[in-house]
Amino acid sequence: MASKTKLKSVCLPITLVFGGKTHAPGTPVKLDAEEADALIARHGEVPAKGETAKETPRPKGQALDLAIVSAIKDLDPENEDHFTASGKPVVAEIEKRLGFEVSAEERDAVWAKVSEPDPAKQAKPASSGQASS
Repeated sequence: MASKTKLKSVCLPITLVFGGKTHAPGTPVKLDAEEADALIARHGEVPAKGETAKETPRPKGQALDLAIVSAIKDLDPENEDHFTASGKPVVAEIEKRLGFEVSAEERDAVWAKVSEPDPAKQAKPASSGQASS
C-alpha cells in the first residue's frame, strides 16, 4: 500500500514557480508538507490575497519587536520598493510579511536597534605591515 504525500497550503511572500505555473506572492499553493515547512522557515508566510491583516494575531512587546525584525530581514535591500528614500523599511512591506498593521513609530524603534553598527563587526585598523621588535 503506497503512502500518501501530506500536502500543506501556504501563502508565501515570494513568487513561486511550481507545477509549470507561476504563483504570485500571497497566492495559496498546495505543496508537499516538508517542502512547505522549509519554504515557510526561509521566507515566512503572508495572509492570502483578499484576507484582512486583522486575521493574524498581533504580538505585543518584545514578541512584536522580534516579528518586525524578522520581516525586515525578509526585505530585499536591492528592491527600492522595500525601502524609503531615507533608507528605512517601507511599513506596508513589513505589514505584508506579518499579516497585521505596524506603525511607523514601531518600525522606527526597531529599525534604530537593528541598523546600528555592531562594534564587534567594525573593521579593525589595518596594520602598517611592519613587524614589531
